[in-house]
Amino acid sequence: MFSAIIWNVRGIGCTSTRLRVKNLCRIHNIPLLVLLEPLIANDKLLSTAKFLGFKHSVSNVFWKDYVRVDIIGDFTQVMHYNIELFNYQCCASFVYTATSRHTRQILWEQLSHFHTLCILPWFVGGDFNTISNPSERLGGASQIYQSMEDFNNVIMDCNLLDIGFSGDRFTWHRGHLWQRLDRVLFNDLWINSCESTNVFHLSRTLSDHSPLLINIKPMQLNFLAQFRFQNMWMLHDNFMEVVKTNWLAPIYPNNTISGMKRLWLKLKRLKTVLKWWNHHVFKNLFTNILNAEDKVNNFEKQCQLLPSEDNFILLREAKVILSNLQAQEEIFWKQKAAVKHLVEGDNNTKYFHALVKRKRAINRIQKINREDGSSSENETEIVELAVHYFQNLLTNLLVLRYLLILILFLHFEFVSGLALNKHKCFFIPTKKVPLSRIRDIKILTGFSQGFLPLKYLGVPLFKGRKKSFLFDDLISSLQKRFLYWDSNFLSFGGRLTLIKSVLCSIPIYSFQTLFPFQVVCNRINRLINRFFWKGASNNSKILWASWDNCCGVLEEGALGCKSMHDLAYSFSVML
Repeated sequence: MFSAIIWNVRGIGCTSTRLRVKNLCRIHNIPLLVLLEPLIANDKLLSTAKFLGFKHSVSNVFWKDYVRVDIIGDFTQVMHYNIELFNYQCCASFVYTATSRHTRQILWEQLSHFHTLCILPWFVGGDFNTISNPSERLGGASQIYQSMEDFNNVIMDCNLLDIGFSGDRFTWHRGHLWQRLDRVLFNDLWINSCESTNVFHLSRTLSDHSPLLINIKPMQLNFLAQFRFQNMWMLHDNFMEVVKTNWLAPIYPNNTISGMKRLWLKLKRLKTVLKWWNHHVFKNLFTNILNAEDKVNNFEKQCQLLPSEDNFILLREAKVILSNLQAQEEIFWKQKAAVKHLVEGDNNTKYFHALVKRKRAINRIQKINREDGSSSENETEIVELAVHYFQNLLTNLLVLRYLLILILFLHFEFVSGLALNKHKCFFIPTKKVPLSRIRDIKILTGFSQGFLPLKYLGVPLFKGRKKSFLFDDLISSLQKRFLYWDSNFLSFGGRLTLIKSVLCSIPIYSFQTLFPFQVVCNRINRLINRFFWKGASNNSKILWASWDNCCGVLEEGALGCKSMHDLAYSFSVML
């Protein structure tokens, strides 16, 4: 297990701050510590490292004996290192970003350049002094959208991924403003080699920034494989015959059973049959592909030595079998990656492999709360607590009573057509309503207090003049998809398919309800254009044409996509 702490702490020379850092390192057994404190003098590094329990230090990075750290580059806003621990080698970049957008451009260029040179697993962590979407900010003035766009662009250019975190969703606080300024990003090589990476936001103490705790540990639990219906089975020749024969067979020992119990017994029997059929008939897909490739190679050699008609027939049959198996493999990875949005995609399993790795890293349960309110990060205990919780939930008599009440609500909804969801109901008081009255309304009605602007059924509700921040959710939705999709594994055709089928459809409902500003359309066009022209080459950043020039019908030499300006004006007729 490897752990590290990255913290933008202030006043490391203070005794209380030193004790806080030392206790964190002791509690979490930290072999690598990064303090983003620009005020530490070089002559005090050795004394600070000795007090914290580290024997080695350079440029505010401290490590133990069994860790090897070599500096690659030391710049004003970023430090690049090569780290080796237990024969595992990776690159790390620790950032301390400037507060001005103009100065941050230098950092973005340095990260993009290092990305083109790095061939190892790589993570970037520290204080970025900016956010990636509006939900990472609470309070204060409106956000600077250009800074967010710059940050998201460099994340896309470097193929970095935010795998999520545990703890408070904001890492920085001052006055009435909370923001997530600190984070850790990982590249695909890191995700492939260390899927069980966890990031924790520790409590803010003696600093306005939260310490970032990174835990990298291997999978320890061997779970029993669950039965899952595989879509690729349907491409097998006798699959439907197996299902039909099993389904029409009588129920043993009593074939007179009817209703849902009969359906359940048939499904249970079919599951057992499909397990046996998958193991003995369908067999391992990847082994079948290797065997089919060997057969194709052997038949090609036979055709070269003896080009007879029989050999060519055998070669064509072997290629058909191999093509069918490759189609099954693509269906397998599509289903495993939960890719439902790809209507016409690349026959490229690297893309689906990358999505599966990212999905596992993001969806991994890192921590669970016990009944007494305490939390546990032990993987074995997480499984036991989850099973215990759902056992109590589904076998408790009180839950059955609640279900009866819900049935009454459903009956009321069916009769009257009215149903209230208290979790979705809220009230918006005026500024003159006292806090005591608001509290009474919450207790009596169970409703929550709402604030303008808000969305109801996807329609933004606001008071006063229309403003551009009403489209922040739309921009964030697009940016999240860009950050999740790895364009390096997609050709131009694959990216164009995603743009047509997914991206151009997202703004439709918003544009039907609220006419966007021209600056909003321009931002969306720039984002889509950047995603389309970013090719498989890591250092390719040339946008060969504007998105307005790419939009239009195919007969006129365009790509068949819709411009956001044209889309907005067409829906303005309905407003």
